Amino acid sequence: MPLTKDNKLHQVKVIVDYAPIGLGKYAYMKVYGPNKTLLKISSFPHGVDTIAPGKAKFATTISDSTIKQVSAYVMFTDSFRNANYSNPTSINLNLGQTLQPQREPTKL
Repeated sequence: MPLTKDNKLHQVKVIVDYAPIGLGKYAYMKVYGPNKTLLKISSFPHGVDTIAPGKAKFATTISDSTIKQVSAYVMFTDSFRNANYSNPTSINLNLGQTLQPQREPTKL
């Protein structure tokens, strides 16, 4: 979604529903450009409370106005990013586009 009227900054925002998986796990979102170059990584520095069902909200800003499409990839993991606690969730986005949420929660 555009952050300014001149559309030079765009925010990539992903909200993921999750089921309980145990004490504080970590989660991150990687955003890739159209040529598969890693642009940004967003994470929770203190982990995510995954004892009860909830939502994890990821957001980052893309300042390169020449980029029109990105792919976002979300994963729940341990603090060292060695063990995966979820299936990967990925989505392709056109910058400026707003998508409606999907109803299927991420399986952890």
